Amino acid sequence: MERVFLGALRADTPGGDDAEGTLGALLEEPADAYGVSHHLCERGERWQLREFAAHRSAYHLKEADPHAWVIPRLRGRAKASLVAVEFDEFGGGRAEAVHAVLFAGLMDDLGLDSRYGRYLDLVPAPMLAIVSMMSLFGLHRGLRGAMVGHFAAAEITTAPAARRMARAARRLGAGPRCVRFYTEHIEADAVHEQVLRHEVVGDLLAREPELAADVAFGAQATGLLEDRFGEHVLACWRAGRSSLRRPLPSSPTPRCHRAERCHAAGRCHGIDVTGPMSRDCCHGADVAGLMSQGWCHRAGITRPTRCQNRFRAGRGSCGTGGGWCRRTGSGRWLRRRTTRP
Repeated sequence: MERVFLGALRADTPGGDDAEGTLGALLEEPADAYGVSHHLCERGERWQLREFAAHRSAYHLKEADPHAWVIPRLRGRAKASLVAVEFDEFGGGRAEAVHAVLFAGLMDDLGLDSRYGRYLDLVPAPMLAIVSMMSLFGLHRGLRGAMVGHFAAAEITTAPAARRMARAARRLGAGPRCVRFYTEHIEADAVHEQVLRHEVVGDLLAREPELAADVAFGAQATGLLEDRFGEHVLACWRAGRSSLRRPLPSSPTPRCHRAERCHAAGRCHGIDVTGPMSRDCCHGADVAGLMSQGWCHRAGITRPTRCQNRFRAGRGSCGTGGGWCRRTGSGRWLRRRTTRP
């Protein structure tokens, strides 16, 4: 299986031994580049951000672990410099700053299960191929050059994407831990790519120039699989369907931006609301308690909504085109026509 996978990667990459040129080409994004991070930054929805996190959990909950395999296979400055990068990835001696821990916090902010492997059965082949490639490169000493090339390519391309993802997380109200994961990678990976290119790759090829083709191959294979993954995700989203093998069970439809406890199955903040929120939940902002701002979910009716029978709906209100309105304090949903004040 490994031989088949490795053969397919080699067949689908251009090859060559210009490691420096291959990595250098990644330093500037093409003007027409458009990937998942661009989509999420500009027009993505919260459910798409959650799906993306579920995909990436296959790697980020063990971030930097596969790359540690290459440490005993390096020597001199290349080894020392790669260990310095890994030290940052593992939190610089602070358990709470380990990148895998930061990603677990991101998942918690998005209402996802942060246990490793929780979504593995939902992740499709394009994402599994990326994780399998890391393991393949890391497990074989003969592929140490490919692992170094992969690591360098990943760090070069992470910082610009992380900057867009941080903006997406803020725009979608994803929470501070979600934002922090990406802002951490903006700064850290901008430094890491310099260390990997000049100190790790440079020293490795000075000692073992015959590994130049492997370094180039590792970088090319990373770009190949990341592009395929992005194309898969965007094609699914453009078609209006989940990019996972099955939609996330906890959020089959988009959820509100600021009320993490909304559920599409007719619940909001633990309160049964089977009428107006049976499909879409909390499209307003600053939703607290029972919609304290009086925002009506499905019809865009804003506070203070008033029922025709003159019961105020300023607290706990919800009105839709179907005419649902809650009599304050009654605990029941009454079928009444709602009108704007």
